[in-house]
Amino acid sequence: MRKNLSTAFFLIMIATATLFTACDKSEDYKPPVQEATTSVFFAISNCYQATEFVDLVLTYTDLEGKSASVTITQTPYELRLSPITLPYNRTFTLTGTRKNGVAVDENATYDLGYGAALVYEEKNADGSINRTVYSPENKGAGKTTDLKGDKVEEYLTKHLIGSHSYTLNVK
Repeated sequence: MRKNLSTAFFLIMIATATLFTACDKSEDYKPPVQEATTSVFFAISNCYQATEFVDLVLTYTDLEGKSASVTITQTPYELRLSPITLPYNRTFTLTGTRKNGVAVDENATYDLGYGAALVYEEKNADGSINRTVYSPENKGAGKTTDLKGDKVEEYLTKHLIGSHSYTLNVK
């Protein structure tokens, strides 16, 4: 009997120790901390068929302070840099060059458009936007549908061909 009582007592002690070891106080739990994020993005939208006629190159300064460039072959396009350290004062330049050997059919119609923006965005830990700063040079020509072929060169020259600079100064 004494042996059975000792064994039972020993098993109860182990079960009790296991029970309290497995318990965790709920007030000790802390969810992972999500930090606020900062980013700068350059976006091009609504070019539709324009990239068929124009080569687009974006030149900018990367996060390490080095000059970088990227060729944009289709839109919509977005380049996002993060995290951003303030103050931030940079210029992004979009250069459009007319493609050689790509003809415009004067009798056809084309869907063209152009929208470009350089934006600083600050998001709270929950993902909500806390602050947004836009480049004053942001452009939007909007969508031009059914543009006759004889108007395409004029449109491309006005909106895409040449250098277009976008400056962002955030303090």
